[in-house]
Amino acid sequence: MPNRHRTPAATLAATIVAACAIAVGAGVRADDGKKDGFGPLLDQLRDAASAEARDEVRARILKKRPKPEALIDAIREETTLPADAAIGVQSVDVPGADRPVELFVPETYDPAKRWPVVIGLHGTGGDGEQIFTPAVTLCREKGFILVCPTLPDPDIDSAMAKAKKTGFGWGDHDGNLALIALDWLLRRYRVDTDRVYLLGVSQGGYGAWGIGTCFAWRWAAILPYAGGIDYRENFGNLDLIQRIPKGGIPPGFAPPGVGELAGGGRRRDLLKNLLNTPAFFVHGAKDSVVKPDGDRKSAEEIRALGYEDCRYVEKPDWGHVPKDITEIAGLVDDMLGWAEKKIRPTNPDRIIHFAPRRDGRRAWWIDLDEADEGALVTARIKGSLVEIQTEEVERLTVHLDGDMVNLRKKVKIAVNGKPVLAKKLKPKAEHVLETWERDWDDRRLYPVRVTLDVPE
Repeated sequence: MPNRHRTPAATLAATIVAACAIAVGAGVRADDGKKDGFGPLLDQLRDAASAEARDEVRARILKKRPKPEALIDAIREETTLPADAAIGVQSVDVPGADRPVELFVPETYDPAKRWPVVIGLHGTGGDGEQIFTPAVTLCREKGFILVCPTLPDPDIDSAMAKAKKTGFGWGDHDGNLALIALDWLLRRYRVDTDRVYLLGVSQGGYGAWGIGTCFAWRWAAILPYAGGIDYRENFGNLDLIQRIPKGGIPPGFAPPGVGELAGGGRRRDLLKNLLNTPAFFVHGAKDSVVKPDGDRKSAEEIRALGYEDCRYVEKPDWGHVPKDITEIAGLVDDMLGWAEKKIRPTNPDRIIHFAPRRDGRRAWWIDLDEADEGALVTARIKGSLVEIQTEEVERLTVHLDGDMVNLRKKVKIAVNGKPVLAKKLKPKAEHVLETWERDWDDRRLYPVRVTLDVPE
């Protein structure tokens, strides 16, 4: 779609930046003219339009037999990004998104450096502009890229029906719209993947909680407003929720049977996933649509877990969503002012991950390959020893790099107190490419992969 609100100055800036991108890319890709340069092939791999094309390019890269360390360096230093990536305020069509995504890229954008990103999730009945409008000026001032997708089914009936399968509204399943938008962005712009922030309001607040905890390794911080960790605590059984009038949720609505699933079962265990992911969440004390009780309970449970980098603020005079856009802008300013100081730990030496469903089973540097619903993994790296504790997990994969353990020495892995591996591990280039293609995150590239059966 054509860009919106583009001024002549912005158009001129886009032309200048595009020209600079070409020049910078030529300088960054130092081995372009050398026999062993991987930059052009890596660009082709990232930009491939089909799985078949990607398979063909990957085979060409591996045929060169690159050293894993050299391939990691090439991904980080030799790849270039599209020279036609637009800047300014725009609506863009993103593959996998049914409706245009609102996007802002600072007019000062330079692909030679990495840029922080805010992903904004709107509420029920809204669209991407609900977050975009009050946040864009602030993101321009702070130098943030802003991405605000729109759900394909904004009406309440469709949203609730979809929630039965994938979670309330935005969902927290593999391939959710927030991650689709982020992965598209990573293939077109130079993103600081250690400074990506997830912001959501109302239904988007539920999305920020769900996506933020199920995919905690993608975020430097999560910022939910007027949401909750479990929609059932406020709305009850979804079969009953579908009786809500199509016009939306009336103030004070409480469907019959709301207490049936109150407490959310084990879904509150998702809060454990915030060990390495800060959260700043806000609620209005007078909110009668999504009552603050759930966030109050979350604040208590996070404190009990001993997670100090989380903050809860309750606005005493606020209801559900402020009608005054200046109040919303002020809220976003407060949240981003706190969040911009947070930097994601790329590979923390201690992780905890609860997986509520059979998808979304990646946990930082561990994959739960075979696991039941409600699986839990806790892991710690101590020198060359990797200690893992599991619940409801039958098979898992550990991803490692030379910064996490000394790959020149024997690596030991123990699962549930039992030694399962003790040997030197050989780095492989194919593992590097595999992990890059999963997230397009060049800071989380693993040359070593170990798949293990969990001992009985």
